[in-house]
Amino acid sequence: MAGLASGDVVLAPGGLVGRIASVTPTTALVELLTDPASKVGVWVPRTGEHGLLVGTGTARPVLRFLDRDTRARAGDLVTTSPASTLLPPNVTVGVVQRLDPQGTPAPEARVQLSAPIEALDWVQVRSMAHEATP
Repeated sequence: MAGLASGDVVLAPGGLVGRIASVTPTTALVELLTDPASKVGVWVPRTGEHGLLVGTGTARPVLRFLDRDTRARAGDLVTTSPASTLLPPNVTVGVVQRLDPQGTPAPEARVQLSAPIEALDWVQVRSMAHEATP
């Protein structure tokens, strides 16, 4: 598929849904945020806390916070990390649904994705090659 490359960002109405994993002349394989192999750096803008969003095979991936103490709570917005070099910064990902402060080694939260992955009609692909260009 002309113009698409592995690592490009896949967006839908509502926010990020995944990244292109591979491309052939006629297809592109997308690794969705729900895929258990998916790991994306995210943050909670209200608290400034970073974490790793890990796919679980369900519509609610797990946010694993990097710090032991979190001030995040249900209802907080989750976006791509402003420090990411693999994704554009501050793209909406979802909303914290439930927080487990006793997660090990650090707190975890279930995140409801903002884009309804189970009911997508269309997606948009954003090339990350352009993001890296000053």
